[in-house]
Amino acid sequence: MEHYAPATAQKNINLAILGALDIPKPSIEEQRQIVEILEKSLDNESKVEDLIDLDDNIDLIKKSILAKSFRGELASNDLNEDSSIELIKDLVK
Repeated sequence: MEHYAPATAQKNINLAILGALDIPKPSIEEQRQIVEILEKSLDNESKVEDLIDLDDNIDLIKKSILAKSFRGELASNDLNEDSSIELIKDLVK
């Protein structure tokens, strides 16, 4: 493209020169394949982001359980209170 630009201090290429350039394009079938590959990649990226979010949530749940255990909120002698398992189930919801 450099040889199409006029020999001035600042090289510019006008629209007529650009319009005359032959820029190869993939066939429709190749374009469809490219779109399919990109869609799969974006879907995979979304799944990875979801897994990262789940991992972050698991870390928060672990910290919450640990904090409750230090405050003595996980164990009780009161039979009317929910068990630790029920508390964990509530945290997961």
